[in-house]
Amino acid sequence: AYANLVLYFYNNAVNIRQKKIFKFLLIIGFVLVLGLRDLNGLYSDEYNYRKGVIELIGQPLVLSNVFKLEGGFYLLQWLSAFFFRSDQVFIFLTSAIIYSLLFNSFFKYGRDFNYHLIFSFFILSGNLMQSTNIIRQYLAFSIVLYGFRYALDGNNKKFFLFLVLGMWFHTSFLITIPFMYILLNPKINTKHVIFLLALLIVIPNIDSILPQL
Repeated sequence: AYANLVLYFYNNAVNIRQKKIFKFLLIIGFVLVLGLRDLNGLYSDEYNYRKGVIELIGQPLVLSNVFKLEGGFYLLQWLSAFFFRSDQVFIFLTSAIIYSLLFNSFFKYGRDFNYHLIFSFFILSGNLMQSTNIIRQYLAFSIVLYGFRYALDGNNKKFFLFLVLGMWFHTSFLITIPFMYILLNPKINTKHVIFLLALLIVIPNIDSILPQL
């Protein structure tokens, strides 16, 4: 109801400044509600992430963990533990990142569609609740989705940076590289196909391959 009300005013805004205000109200509303949540789901992903932050309180930063695959998530947990000594701050920070990037992407890519349908689908399909649990995946997804605008503009280098940043939170987004390559380079030959197939074999097993190198 809140999203539909704000979107109604957004769609009827008379200038860009008003649209920015209503977009901000929509994002901050979700960030405040979901960032202050405590679902208390024992042994859920959120529970484990909160536990991870609490265990890092008083612990030194381990640089080797930062430069590992998915090291960005460790760094975010450690910063929450070091500066705020609070797992709730971690939940708030991740919510701010996810919904700011995700909703800005909805507005960017949904200009030719009905915003009410986009947000309603996101909420009613269960993706909103899912995003409160599988936080790492949604951090990566929101980062990559936000960066996709640069791929559409032909700025592949900048998009690649967002792709790497997303993979720093969850390695599953390595699997997007072959498909993004095809999307951005429609004219591919046999060598490209063989290379992409090799990537599809290597990427799912990257965590087991790297320690052997």
